[in-house]
Amino acid sequence: LKMSAQIDDIEEQARQRKARLQALRSKRQGKIGKDGEDAQPVIVFRNYTPMSENMAKPQLDKAKPAEVDSHISEQIEAAKQKEVSEVNLSNLAPRKSDWDLKRDIAEKLVKLERKTQKALVELTQERILKEMSDQEDLAAAVNAGTNDVNYHSD
Repeated sequence: LKMSAQIDDIEEQARQRKARLQALRSKRQGKIGKDGEDAQPVIVFRNYTPMSENMAKPQLDKAKPAEVDSHISEQIEAAKQKEVSEVNLSNLAPRKSDWDLKRDIAEKLVKLERKTQKALVELTQERILKEMSDQEDLAAAVNAGTNDVNYHSD
């Protein structure tokens, strides 16, 4: 029972709202006069001056231009007071056509640079170790050669 009463109440409110909106719409369109009776739409002239005097009444007043001189002078003064900062030429110059590709792969290049540096360090260490082992072999060969020379000279 409560539910059906609420639904009836909501439907009644919707009907009232619909009637109010229709009345406002028709009033805005000029269909209903002040007394609630149907009236003819009022013609309002903006840029036309009618020849007949009985039609000249509902004419709009001539539009007066807004005062813009003070507003413009304020903007000019504000522009004069602003300091001209140094212009960054990189912002003005057009970008190269591949700037977005470079931006997208920048992170990958950082990782690749780290791996490259690590590989270079490893290669350098291997070369140094090889040179050290070669020097030891050379020293052993020299020592062996001197021992052989000393051994044969006897």
